[in-house]
Amino acid sequence: MALAELHLRNPLKGSILVSHRLRPEARWIGDDQDLSYRLRYRLMIEREISGKAVSWVPYVNVEPYYDSRPETVNRVRAIGGTTVAWSSWYMFECNFTYQYDSWSSVTHLYALNIIPVPANAGRIPGLDPGSPS
Repeated sequence: MALAELHLRNPLKGSILVSHRLRPEARWIGDDQDLSYRLRYRLMIEREISGKAVSWVPYVNVEPYYDSRPETVNRVRAIGGTTVAWSSWYMFECNFTYQYDSWSSVTHLYALNIIPVPANAGRIPGLDPGSPS
């Protein structure tokens, strides 16, 4: 598989961040290793809410997948959740995921995710030791 990503981030009023990601993927699938490709576009909206000791970043995103094999958008994933950080060392991401996939044996997928984020994976301004508040 070969992939690349293009990102565009637009800060808006009220500390809202709108992010666009375009990810083309080249894939060799099946016994014959036929070349196919997917185009994935993700639109994400998030906003950081900081307290004295905790930072919350609620977000929503939607990501349609165009697949060259059926020549259509055959998958759409939507996620809503939040990342919670109480220092640069302790963070969790919690979200609900819905995915529709017309080519899968499981057409509708629902998932509740709780993800520990590795220490220092993301630097949170104001919560990092030594950073200005």
